[in-house]
Amino acid sequence: MSGPARGATDDGHPPAGREVAVGDILDRAGWAGAGALMVVLAAPAFLPVPLLPTGIVAGAALALLAVQMLTGAPRPWLPVRVRRLRLRRAVVAAGVTRVLGLLRHLGLAPRPRWSWAARTGAARCFMAVSLLAAGVILVLPLPLGNQLPALAGAAFGLALLRRDGVAAVMGHALTLLATGWAVALAISGGALLGWFFPGTSSAP
Repeated sequence: MSGPARGATDDGHPPAGREVAVGDILDRAGWAGAGALMVVLAAPAFLPVPLLPTGIVAGAALALLAVQMLTGAPRPWLPVRVRRLRLRRAVVAAGVTRVLGLLRHLGLAPRPRWSWAARTGAARCFMAVSLLAAGVILVLPLPLGNQLPALAGAAFGLALLRRDGVAAVMGHALTLLATGWAVALAISGGALLGWFFPGTSSAP
């Protein structure tokens, strides 16, 4: 079963039932449905589920949606195999509640405002670039690397779902923080590698 009746609610929460299919959420009206999906995907990625590649799945889906935003696709699309993925409602609901709670703690109460930052063509392109970066970072196996890009994905989802430009701006800020954390880990990792194996950093 698909369609709005089986999609996420307007605040991004999944519908009633034990499981929710990715395709059911995406089938909501156009990119607003994609916004709801971004919030739902961010939940298990923010609270990683043991033995499940939630960060990889969420990051890949967010990156794919970002590319479609950049190319001006009229409606979002995901592969059939991804659309058929089913998420446990209890896990998703707990994650969505935690993610939305954190965003509200940061001062974000989603509502239509600052439309120039969420609805114009340039704003959509800018969001797509940041969302692509957040998706790529989510895929990477970084220590404590899921939380910031997952929050960014949720913020961009709320921006699309509720036409909230403030949420879009917060998503950009969170993506910058996530990028900074990834770069810092890469630099520190390279420094540690050079310390443990001095020969790897010296010229032949």
